[in-house]
Amino acid sequence: MREILDNETLKELEQLAEAYPLKFMQQHELISKQTNNEDHRKQLQYLYARALVTMNQKGEAEEQILVLLSKAVEQGDHLLISKCNIVLSKCVADNSFSDKKNRYLDIAYDAARKSGNNRVIAECLVHFGVFYTALNDRTNALKAFTKAERLCEKLQDADISLQLKIGFGSAYYKFGEHLNAVMYLTDALQLSVTSGDINRQLLIINNLSTLYSVMSRFEEAEKTLQRGIKIAETNDIPMRKVLLLFNLGVLSMRCQNFQPALDQFLETMHYAEAIGFDNPQFRIELYSNLAGCYRYVDDSTSANEFLVKAEELAKHINSDVLAKEIELNRANLLMSMGALKEAKKLLQNVSKYFRKHKLFDQLIVTQLNLAEYYEIIKDFPNAIKHLKAINPIYLEYMSTTMAEKTSEFDKQIKSLLARFDQVQKNYDKLASQVSGRILGEFVGCSNQHKKVLETAMMAAQHPNASILITGESGTGKDVVANLIHMNSIRKSGPFVAVNVSAITPSLIESELFGHCKGSFTGAVEDHKGFFQQANHGTLFLDEIGDMPKDLQSKLLRVLESRKVTPVGSAKEIPFDCRIISSTNRDLESMLKDNLFRLDLFHRLNTLEISISPLRNRSEDVIPLIEYYSEVLSAQNNRKKPVLDSSFLAQVRQHPFPGNVRELKNMIERLFILCPDNIWDDRALAYLGINRDMKISDQSGITQIVQQTEKDAIIKALNESEGKQKDAARVLNMSESTLTRKIEKYSLEVYTRKGR
Repeated sequence: MREILDNETLKELEQLAEAYPLKFMQQHELISKQTNNEDHRKQLQYLYARALVTMNQKGEAEEQILVLLSKAVEQGDHLLISKCNIVLSKCVADNSFSDKKNRYLDIAYDAARKSGNNRVIAECLVHFGVFYTALNDRTNALKAFTKAERLCEKLQDADISLQLKIGFGSAYYKFGEHLNAVMYLTDALQLSVTSGDINRQLLIINNLSTLYSVMSRFEEAEKTLQRGIKIAETNDIPMRKVLLLFNLGVLSMRCQNFQPALDQFLETMHYAEAIGFDNPQFRIELYSNLAGCYRYVDDSTSANEFLVKAEELAKHINSDVLAKEIELNRANLLMSMGALKEAKKLLQNVSKYFRKHKLFDQLIVTQLNLAEYYEIIKDFPNAIKHLKAINPIYLEYMSTTMAEKTSEFDKQIKSLLARFDQVQKNYDKLASQVSGRILGEFVGCSNQHKKVLETAMMAAQHPNASILITGESGTGKDVVANLIHMNSIRKSGPFVAVNVSAITPSLIESELFGHCKGSFTGAVEDHKGFFQQANHGTLFLDEIGDMPKDLQSKLLRVLESRKVTPVGSAKEIPFDCRIISSTNRDLESMLKDNLFRLDLFHRLNTLEISISPLRNRSEDVIPLIEYYSEVLSAQNNRKKPVLDSSFLAQVRQHPFPGNVRELKNMIERLFILCPDNIWDDRALAYLGINRDMKISDQSGITQIVQQTEKDAIIKALNESEGKQKDAARVLNMSESTLTRKIEKYSLEVYTRKGR
């Protein structure tokens, strides 16, 4: 073993401390015996504490790091002081100790600045970003990450850049900005592959799979997890494999595939035992999920056994609250098994505990379970008695909470009052800026553009009217919807945009109308649906033509009653929001084919706004090019390009099958690929446009559009092996419309009948 710990060896040890702490401990013991260098010993002690944090042994980690911190303070080693305080902040996991965690990070940041080490300063800022993300403080989180980003641009350090991208991705995921999260995590994944950091590569894969699952992209989530498992196996990183296997089981449960989930959780358990991964918190969660799977595959006995194991572990780590919560779950299971006496005994036991410790949420659930028990044995007076007891419990809960929070509320109220005047002044200015920005995106000078704008402004003055926006993909239907919202009296309320086609059919009712805790697997808490989220604002239902037929009747009832019933509840909840819907499909054809309800169509279509494709309003092309080149110049900190007439003339003749979205993409591509600041006909090569191509009239444009459409239909039919129904789904059009176009272009040879 080397006497000198060079940078390469230290990096290897650091990765082991994060990815395979047990293996690190073995290496640590060997190296410690063979080195007498004091600096090396301090480095090893620091990494040893980090490994303990990875193993969730935070108490022991804190003891180790405090000894090391004492030495660092004595020697005035600011760099080590900073690194020690970062580890101490990781030892404080519970956000209820956020002040303590913040204090550690403040000390770490101050010491890092005194050391002059920009890399550790950047690392502190990343940890601040993670800290504020956990507190749901978007402003300060992104502010910290942005500061770190500026330092990273100078450092060119792959490791800290990777930490930063993961931090950004996790923050955007937390704040519900899923597309930004995917972008940063994808960049991070690429960087981890390039730098050879397998451990973080697997961490990112795990995070991406969770993100895909939340976005209902279940197939991608599963593929990502399977890929991660193979990488973990190939590189012998067992701890990551355990977590990936566990998440695969969670994903299967979310998709209600209970038998595969059970098999995956059992594999996780056996593998964790084989590698000696004995984290109690992990095992409790694993056993609880196993119990849930067994219950859903009708093996209540095994479900009970695993809940007993989870309860014993919770008691072993002195987590009494968790143990009682597991007992409550067991009582519920035992009632379903008919073991009523044992269930009653458990319920009475946990009821006393929850009441004594004033755990009101759990106590209310216990009362409901006791009421259910008495209902089963037909002792209705006692059932009513336990139901009535919930109200005083709730009142005590509110009273206790208010008493605890009074001083905190007083501070908040004073702060809010102090800021209220400034907020009031800023609001109109901000709303005006936002409205102006949205209006700025809707650029044009054609008569069609003016008509859409006039209709949108008229619609904005009627805040309860339902609006249907039609037009091809990429024409800016979402921009018009935003425009209506921001120019109406509802602009102070939320604007909730929902892509109906992107939601899995099995979850769409829950996402729209909400659900109650426990109403289905994965419903771990009450969830407000999009209608409630958009209360007092606007709900934008994009791609409404893709809504399943069986859900259309439910949506109609909701729109008529102005009330939603969450999944798993019998209670109707009123809402107050304007409905704007949009589609790129031919709803009239869908009505004829009985794919869309006529009554729902009329309910959504109080006022229709039809946006023409860009090829039919070529006058808008040049204003759009001017607008996006100006916006992108500012975003990329570049001079606005000079737009030569030869360039504008050719681009204006382009048919733009992708409409405004395609035009914007073309301008972005030129900013990346074209090195010149003068865009003339030579720049067309970067767009794949032949500068010798001449399109003199509208008939030429029509030919190109038709050829584009024809090619798309051929491609869809080939991909669907000639099945018209599947091809229609790919093309996002009705089957009858596709049939007409097949006949129009004589494409029968590509269908199953013609093969």
